[in-house]
Amino acid sequence: MIPFIMPENREIRGGILSTQWLSVVDIAEEMRVEIDTVRGWIRRGDLVAYRVGNTYRIKREDFDKFLEARRTKKDGEEK
Repeated sequence: MIPFIMPENREIRGGILSTQWLSVVDIAEEMRVEIDTVRGWIRRGDLVAYRVGNTYRIKREDFDKFLEARRTKKDGEEK
């Protein structure tokens, strides 16, 4: 049996498949960190991820929330 592999960053209109999905590698490359760093964020519960087989998938919106939660504030700005 040949395993189904979902293409990276595939978007299909309608339902849950309309969500943009990222892999651990996608996030590591975008943030310029090690893959193990991203996996650590997931294991600690800092970054919401979905286990699919032996890989993780992360919704783009969850990754954006993760980043926003870590945004530093400017002087005089409230978070």
